[in-house]
Amino acid sequence: DKQLQADKDENTKKMELQRLEAEERMKQMENTLKTGVRQVAQNSMQIQGEAGEISVENFLNQTYPLDEIESIKPGAKGADYLQHVSDNGRSTCGTIYIEVKRHKDFKNEWIPKFKNDIREKNTDLGVLISEVMPKGVINPIVKDGVWICSLVNYEFVIEFLRHHLIELNRVQLVNENVFDKQSR
Repeated sequence: DKQLQADKDENTKKMELQRLEAEERMKQMENTLKTGVRQVAQNSMQIQGEAGEISVENFLNQTYPLDEIESIKPGAKGADYLQHVSDNGRSTCGTIYIEVKRHKDFKNEWIPKFKNDIREKNTDLGVLISEVMPKGVINPIVKDGVWICSLVNYEFVIEFLRHHLIELNRVQLVNENVFDKQSR
């Protein structure tokens, strides 16, 4: 009887240990799965953002081959691209700083940060291209000196601003020539 009880107790302890091991394995697998899901979601958001940036960069390079498109390295401080606008491929008429955002919500705190980046880089204009526009906004707008547009209409905004910089540069050159002639 005593041996039978001892064997029974030993088997009960073994079964308890096996159950606890299985529970611990399940917890570890669950944590590993949660971590993996979190990493996939994070990578997915990063891939979405990079895809938006690549799309914008392709547009800029294909549409404006005479402009210098400076790509800002991922993770580096600042926007995604600095477009050096040129009307003839020789001289720069101005610069457009471009930031691409692909988030679920538009965050108003992007604007002052981006405005500060524009100031630090000493660029002429800034364009914030966002997948989601600010609440109640459908068309491109200027907010606190920053152009905000969507991934649907950014091409028009870039073309408009680029044309503006070229025309402004031409007017400045004409004025300089007139001033030079007058001062002789």
